[in-house]
Amino acid sequence: MRVLQVTMVFEFAKPEATQLIAERKPKVQHRIILLLSGEDIGSLQTVKGKQELQEKIVKDLNGLIDETVETGIKEVFFTSFIMQ
Repeated sequence: MRVLQVTMVFEFAKPEATQLIAERKPKVQHRIILLLSGEDIGSLQTVKGKQELQEKIVKDLNGLIDETVETGIKEVFFTSFIMQ
């Protein structure tokens, strides 16, 4: 069994997107957990794998709030990424 602990922050294209994410916080957390659970541990050990995960999170969460990178979540930044 492996443990993955990730902390992230979002950069929003428009201030309104912050509220949309906050209103759906339980769904956002659930979607992120599902995304992380489906990732290959080997790919997450590489920079490319982490960058691809960032892109997946942006795409998935923007889909959840019916926005795009121009109006919703612009980017995801990992502030902590611990694998054991």
